[in-house]
Amino acid sequence: TNVKYNIPASDEVPAFKVAVSVHRREATDEEEMAACYPLQLKIEARWLKENVSNMAIVDVKLVSGFSVNEKALQQKLKQSENVIEFLASKEGENEAILKRYEIEGQNVILYFDEIKTMSFSLDIIQSTLVKKTKPGVVKVYDYYDPESQAKVTYKIAEKDCYGERIENECPKCLSVDDFEDLFDKNINCTSYLTRVKSIGGLMKVKKAYIKANYSQEYATIPYAIPEFCLCDEINNGVTSLVFGQSDYFRKNGEEISLVFDSGTTITKWNGEEMRNMFRKKMVQEIYQKCWLFFEG
Repeated sequence: TNVKYNIPASDEVPAFKVAVSVHRREATDEEEMAACYPLQLKIEARWLKENVSNMAIVDVKLVSGFSVNEKALQQKLKQSENVIEFLASKEGENEAILKRYEIEGQNVILYFDEIKTMSFSLDIIQSTLVKKTKPGVVKVYDYYDPESQAKVTYKIAEKDCYGERIENECPKCLSVDDFEDLFDKNINCTSYLTRVKSIGGLMKVKKAYIKANYSQEYATIPYAIPEFCLCDEINNGVTSLVFGQSDYFRKNGEEISLVFDSGTTITKWNGEEMRNMFRKKMVQEIYQKCWLFFEG
């Protein structure tokens, strides 16, 4: 991933031009495995006024759930010649030298002697899974003249974090307006089709339709979904229609559970209008055509 997010947080004319990009990187030996790939923030800044800034501060507010790899940051502080790069390599431009850093909660505060142009990378890891995070913020300002500043926000997108795992492991979770079109394109005689309701971390099987395990109708059973998958359609108290071409009822010994993966589609059951359309489609297009596929 190599996408820049450069969204000014203020209408004032900035003293710096700042850009932040998010990149995937290799994990170090010391880093514990997390659902999210190890990431790197690349921060680029340019002083827009004459000469160079005074001592400058780069204040990085991390996205919730992420922390900095402090060991890597310490190495960069000790070996700045391997870390600090120019934003542009024009003759006579001054190199920004990292003097020290502080970590205060979600903020990583970097101190530079001055900035004309600067490029600095910060290794971060996901320490806690937080869904629907707010953007992070990078603020660059002159230490002796804090009004000389600039801010940008950045996002860590799901694809930055999980890449192809979203497509390969997550169910398709949909809220649709045209349910008839969804039905026509996705539900047929070979589908597995169930209506469920999420209750206190379990799933109540309210109705089992095509090829489903009828013995589980009205049962309340466990379910599994990869923890990084965003799916409001299975929030507590929500009733949903679940369908797919593979059986999502899984048996482990005597226990049966629902497993929602990339072969499963989940759409919110949105009331009487959907109920009436569903009954019509089931009677006219499924029950009459697919009775040989039904169990029970």
